[in-house]
Amino acid sequence: MDYGINNPRGRIPKEEALTILSEAYEAGIDTYDTAYAYGESQQILGEFMVTRKNVNVITKLPVCEPASVRNIIDKGLSTLRIERLYGCLIHDFKAFKQDGRIWDELEKVKTQGKAGKIGFSLYTPQELEYIFKRDIHFDIAQLPFNVLDQRFSGYFRELREKGVEIHIRSVFLQGLFFKDPDKLDARFISAKKQIAQLRRFAEEYDAPVFSLCLNFALTNDLVDKVVVGIDNISHLRQILDADRFLGAYLRVKQGLSGLKIDDEQIIVPSNWAKA
Repeated sequence: MDYGINNPRGRIPKEEALTILSEAYEAGIDTYDTAYAYGESQQILGEFMVTRKNVNVITKLPVCEPASVRNIIDKGLSTLRIERLYGCLIHDFKAFKQDGRIWDELEKVKTQGKAGKIGFSLYTPQELEYIFKRDIHFDIAQLPFNVLDQRFSGYFRELREKGVEIHIRSVFLQGLFFKDPDKLDARFISAKKQIAQLRRFAEEYDAPVFSLCLNFALTNDLVDKVVVGIDNISHLRQILDADRFLGAYLRVKQGLSGLKIDDEQIIVPSNWAKA
């Protein structure tokens, strides 16, 4: 897809995507996150998976009727060319609230062995509270978490105590952290000070902005996996090299924690278009 606020290229060509996936696999990355809503990602992953073993795939349901869930999963497995998903997540929480039978069908998918784990891709703590109040037992919570958006951090320990895997996404806030703070448009003006401070930390400690943002999530002991998007092969290699800057990150860790903001017009990308 054409994705990300700091992505000038648009959609990555299929052959380049396959090269990125192959190099990631050779580097030891064994888990791949996709969704029915992500363009042709499942088809491309399926081509990649033909000659690969011990690869985990997590996908997310589209908006659908409960009766369609198992058929959608079967078609997805065929497209991905695998027999079993590592995990399958509810992608549209509003649809789940409107008809909880979607979750019942997903539990059947797990019982049938077509998905090892099931869970939710969430956007707000209120959604997580909704699940807790209904005592729903789930295996994975995919949550946004970054130096600006720390809304879910207070739930991490409770999730782990419940046996839930914590998968973190949006560590770069769709690339917002790489934008020049002096060139931000009016939507992001209230985050200008924090993004400028992030750049100053990077300059002071001689570490790239991406490495500080990535290590902010990777070093959290309660986090199981961190989901990142890749624009090109060079970007992948930078990501794989992030631990080289761990010392710099540890020196600035406390300062990064202090950058959090609560303005959901900034930290929730789905609100950007509305703004």
